[in-house]
Amino acid sequence: MFGFRNPGLMRVPIQQAINGGISDCRNRRIQDMFRYVGFGDHASSGVPKIYRNWQEQHWRAPQLLEFREEPERTVLLLRMISLIPEEVEKKLDELFGRKFRRLPELERIILITAAAEDKVSHSRIKEISPSHPKDISVALSNLVQKKMLIKEGETRGSIYHLPNIIPALEDYINNMSKNWEDLFGSSQGLTDNSQGLTKNSQGLTKNSQDLPMKLDKIIKSLGMEKLPKKLVSETMQKIIIQLCDGHFVKLDELSKLLNRNPVFLQQHYISLMVSKGLLELKYPSNKNHPDQAYRKKQ
Repeated sequence: MFGFRNPGLMRVPIQQAINGGISDCRNRRIQDMFRYVGFGDHASSGVPKIYRNWQEQHWRAPQLLEFREEPERTVLLLRMISLIPEEVEKKLDELFGRKFRRLPELERIILITAAAEDKVSHSRIKEISPSHPKDISVALSNLVQKKMLIKEGETRGSIYHLPNIIPALEDYINNMSKNWEDLFGSSQGLTDNSQGLTKNSQGLTKNSQDLPMKLDKIIKSLGMEKLPKKLVSETMQKIIIQLCDGHFVKLDELSKLLNRNPVFLQQHYISLMVSKGLLELKYPSNKNHPDQAYRKKQ
């Protein structure tokens, strides 16, 4: 696959960028300069061309993602793998047997996407399948009921993954972030998973200097010597709740302590735990407050 990471967010909605037809560039003079030499236009055709070319090669549809947590950035993932790779079908056959082959086409597409990309969402299937959004919702719900998918979240923004498989999109983002730092210097809020707990605890606020010791006790109480790179969701939630018990902790502090990418933590744990009422916000009226922090809800 190719992965492209760009600072800042899209200037038009992602679906509109995929459809094309509307151009809203950041600097029209630069756009005109490229247009005059034959390398630019006002038709907003670049993203649709990428999607069309990938479709012509029968590769999996590209993924255009926005990360709104600081630092804001846009990521484009281009996988050069078949829509239905043989190794993925073999994996699903081993996991579910004949049950997988008997599924309706849409449900098989969903499972194949989850196996090929480690996770799947309603919006991702809309990019791949022409099925009606309501049919996609029903298919996802059916797969969850059949225990062929695990659901995380309670809205259309929920993610789904195969049983006993942890979504690995975090690895893509971490790797791209590391490469970006190698080329252009460090980016605020991005962590390197190779750093140890002691190094990651640097920069914590004075009120949170006891968090590394607290985390060490939590890990040992769970029967582990150190925090592994991958954990089941329930265990990670328990650790976060205990770290945030009694005082507010910032996302970047949790990121350093847990050795996890802040975007991954926010999307897969913090937001979900706030919506479930497990955590409360320090600034509930301003979710994007620069000093936002989280505490176990009393």
